[in-house]
Amino acid sequence: MMPVTFLEFVKYKTNYRYQGNIVTFLEIHQSECETLLNEYLNYGGFPRIVTEPESDEKLKLIDEIFRSYIEKDIVYLLQIERPEVFKMLIQILASQVAQLINFSSLASQVGLSVPTLKKCLAICSSSPDAIKLLT
Repeated sequence: MMPVTFLEFVKYKTNYRYQGNIVTFLEIHQSECETLLNEYLNYGGFPRIVTEPESDEKLKLIDEIFRSYIEKDIVYLLQIERPEVFKMLIQILASQVAQLINFSSLASQVGLSVPTLKKCLAICSSSPDAIKLLT
């Protein structure tokens, strides 16, 4: 299932009151729009998460989606031997956006050899959805 766009998110969160006039809503209700934007950026647009009212439950759902994606899809399809290391690698990479990667340092952080790390990075670059789930 694809995530909803921010526009779809706003329509849902405003109970479709501004269906044909969403620009007016964005102009008039700037503080509410900022709140909605923060929520969308923090939790994303997966429909099940968007419809969940509780923050704690949203975080549980995100973790469940991420775990399911890593453990079932990535690990199984790409035959990754140490899923916990792959998960840690993705989390570290997500926290270091727009920074240079020191292969030796990163490999030692996650407990991999540099060639194995490079293989994992190739997997990450061919599967950007894994990174998107963390943001």
